[in-house]
Amino acid sequence: MGLTDLPVDKDMFQSSTRVSPLPLLHNDTYPAISASHNASLSQAGKTVLVTGGGAGVGFMIAKQFAKAGASRLILVGRRHDVLEKAAAELKSENPQAVEIVHVRPLDVTHRASVAALWDWIAKERITVDVLVLGHGRPSPLQSVLDMGADLVREMYEINVLAFMDFTEAFWKHLNSKRSEVSIASGKGPAVLINVSTAGIWDYIACGPVPVYSLTKNSGTLLLQQIAKDVDPDKLRIVSYHPGLLRTDGTKDLPFPPGFEVPWDTPELAGDFAVWMASPGAGFLHGRFVHSSWDVDVLRDGEMRERIDADPFFLKVGVLGFHP
Repeated sequence: MGLTDLPVDKDMFQSSTRVSPLPLLHNDTYPAISASHNASLSQAGKTVLVTGGGAGVGFMIAKQFAKAGASRLILVGRRHDVLEKAAAELKSENPQAVEIVHVRPLDVTHRASVAALWDWIAKERITVDVLVLGHGRPSPLQSVLDMGADLVREMYEINVLAFMDFTEAFWKHLNSKRSEVSIASGKGPAVLINVSTAGIWDYIACGPVPVYSLTKNSGTLLLQQIAKDVDPDKLRIVSYHPGLLRTDGTKDLPFPPGFEVPWDTPELAGDFAVWMASPGAGFLHGRFVHSSWDVDVLRDGEMRERIDADPFFLKVGVLGFHP
């Protein structure tokens, strides 16, 4: 029996949206994370590189960075036509803010192409201030063994190893003389945002896609380990669940007939990413959070006390083994 043949419990699709250590949740944007209402979230003068930026969650994030005033956007993805369409939309909607939108079609698993991208960035004397790892590959509705080793390896290439290639290149970029001058001038720290998923911990809701959970968990743990060893005043790394969003990756999930899916808005996912790139989110370096969590409560309430006191809180690990 395959996973698609299993009886579906509709409660499993609500677990990641109802389970939260915070008392206040959102499914749409709100003033505290909206640059339209909060000047401290302005991304003016910044360059933002978004992998998977032509569609899906990556494009949702790129749109909100554009609305927040980012001066330059670099969209990376596989399909040139999709990237061009996304770039045209970003420029037409934000003509006063976005000066340049670059499109760079490439396969994130092709290491030579990734290296060439960063060589081009250096040649053009561009300083990347924010890197959004928005690419990813959803997995078929199959168990690990039904998928087989070859497909699992492909998923690791996209959801884990490509993260390593981009993060290593970004770190080298930040250690270049030009970037050090930029950071010293007050534009830093640089920020790396990992578009993760509730599936890294919610194995019930993501039961039909275990390899997706497995590889996204691994990618998030990779960045968590990297964050442990970098100076957060130079590079802040944060992972987050962007919400339950209508994308190509979610349209085929086997929701029960008549089940009202609690979709989150694209603006919530994008504005939360913009907030994570702001000075007020510095305390989240190396952590994993949900876009639905209220940032004022997260920053100032009991959650903040736990974050400051517990180095294992909101991190990938094994329950029961940390103090």
